[in-house]
Amino acid sequence: MIRGHLMVVVVVAQVVVEALEERWQRGELYTWLADVLIALNTNTLKHTYDDQTHQQYSRRARSDNAPHIFAVADKAHQDLMHYRENQTVVVTGESGSGKSFSFVKVVEHLCFIGAQHQTIIVTSNTKQSLCYQQHQTIIVLPATPNNHCVTSNTKQSLCYQQHQTLLSKKILGVLTVLDALGNAATELNASATRHVRHVDVLFSATGRACGLSVALTCLDKLRLTNVPSGEGNFHLLYYVYDGLSQTCRLPLYGLSVGRRYALLAPYDHDNEVHNANKLAQMEEALTLIGFSNDEVKTAYHILAAILHLGNMTFSDGPATRLLDQVPVKEAARQLGVDDRKLSWALCHCCKVSSTGDVFPSPMSGELFPAQCQSETTSPLSSYLPGKQASAARDALVQALYSRLVDTVVELVNAKMAPKAAYKKGPRLAVGVLDMAGFEATDHNGLEQLMVNVLNEQLQYYYNQVMFTWEMTDYESEGVSGTQSFSFPDNHHLLELFLAKRTGLLELLEECAKNGGDDSTLDGKLSSREDGRLVTRMAPNTFAVAHYVGRVKYDITNMVERNKDHITTELVHTLRGSSLPLVSAMFSSQLTRTGQLPPHAISSRFPRAANLDVKNLPKVGMSAGKLSQSRHLQTQGLAFRYSLITLLYRLTHSTSHFVR
Repeated sequence: MIRGHLMVVVVVAQVVVEALEERWQRGELYTWLADVLIALNTNTLKHTYDDQTHQQYSRRARSDNAPHIFAVADKAHQDLMHYRENQTVVVTGESGSGKSFSFVKVVEHLCFIGAQHQTIIVTSNTKQSLCYQQHQTIIVLPATPNNHCVTSNTKQSLCYQQHQTLLSKKILGVLTVLDALGNAATELNASATRHVRHVDVLFSATGRACGLSVALTCLDKLRLTNVPSGEGNFHLLYYVYDGLSQTCRLPLYGLSVGRRYALLAPYDHDNEVHNANKLAQMEEALTLIGFSNDEVKTAYHILAAILHLGNMTFSDGPATRLLDQVPVKEAARQLGVDDRKLSWALCHCCKVSSTGDVFPSPMSGELFPAQCQSETTSPLSSYLPGKQASAARDALVQALYSRLVDTVVELVNAKMAPKAAYKKGPRLAVGVLDMAGFEATDHNGLEQLMVNVLNEQLQYYYNQVMFTWEMTDYESEGVSGTQSFSFPDNHHLLELFLAKRTGLLELLEECAKNGGDDSTLDGKLSSREDGRLVTRMAPNTFAVAHYVGRVKYDITNMVERNKDHITTELVHTLRGSSLPLVSAMFSSQLTRTGQLPPHAISSRFPRAANLDVKNLPKVGMSAGKLSQSRHLQTQGLAFRYSLITLLYRLTHSTSHFVR
């Protein structure tokens, strides 16, 4: 066995585990298993990631060095330049295994490699003594009496180096912002990734890093209004509140001291000083990326409104009312809308048929706000029951936060797009994929179900790349014995979840669209019970045999939580906001993944993007197709399309695996 490589004829799981443990005891975190890098608990042991190590793993053969996370990034960049095909580094593993750490280190090394393209200035006297070096440009100048280089060209070289250093800092700053937007404390991890992020580091034809493109999907929006006991909400909410508190800026956003906000759920690792420092780091990163003070302040206004909305409570009974007008008035002020219209939209609903009839016909009520009336109808309103009003508030909170995340990501892509000098020639990219790891907690609901299905899909893709497609190549080359090779195939599990008409997610969609409830879903799942893949443990409790083991899911409230639609009344109210950004967030159609389409914001605010929006990189597969006010949206349907988008990205690049 070569040092750092596991090369065996017959792979026995126990032998591999023992070899990995032996290396772990020696402090060797990384091991090559064929073409896959195994990374063991990278969060728990110190390792070297300094500039010297960066240099050691730059443009080297894999056999030149011991296994390291930098070697994966270096191999991806080398393949990018050699084959001129996009590459993707896929980082997978269980929650808390160090995926996000590895993700950051891969991006760091790509930035280091992308900054190594140097402009070397030499004189004609030394021209013949220099040999060609890859990714280096040699400018030959006439010799001077003292063999000194021309000052203007030296300055040009220094300017380039400063530009590449600044670009690297911007890219790492983007990662800081993404962590704040989409990470949260869970039972298994103090900073768990609650989304899927695909970061493309863009390179020029000569290998220079020239920009960044980000895609963020599968955001765990349900966490905003349903934080599990002992866990935290998204980091950004804590960072903003504590950071504004430490700098005496809370009154600017209508927030009071004391942290009396329902969405700021306490958890073990919560620290106000730490959160304030994190906000300072995030503000520094946003400024470096190119966000203006007005853009940052607008984001704070939206986040403050979210905190106020979380404190709203409603009365029970046929005539739903807000029990306290202070939160709705302050939320309306932060969002730039009339507080009476927002209060009305939260407590009322209106359904108008094509003939103009109102359903249900109310016994009493107020006129629908004028800005929501059509020219041909004058519908009346009906009160929402207290439970539905609370659900409308939760949907609004989730929509505001997810639209804000979409907006930040879109503006990041606009501000980090390659400059005009790099627009000629092919656009090459090394992507890095990070996502939530497989989860099995004491209580598993819809969030864990989608996270685990996502991991099932990535495991299936891994099997296809490493085994199925490899065996197909062997057979085409006439290699015998491939028929006897077998491996654990989880295709049947994907069919269980994603099959049309019979998949578990499809059954969930049927219940949401046809007015079903938990008992309806329970009955449908019972019909799929086979005692092997699906086992009914108790009413509303099922166990699924995943590729890593059996997980119990509680389907209580799963049908209701699957709904992802805010009422038409709220959409129209927010479209009338005096804040252009808020109005734009609710005026555009949505993609099938439930997100704002590419350039939905930057096309309305080209100055904010500071670029020609026609030349922005495409970061999504589809333009807007779904109306925010008419189409019934669900978490499950958006998740299915997010999987399709993810697979599209992976299959249109060459994958490198870190597990």
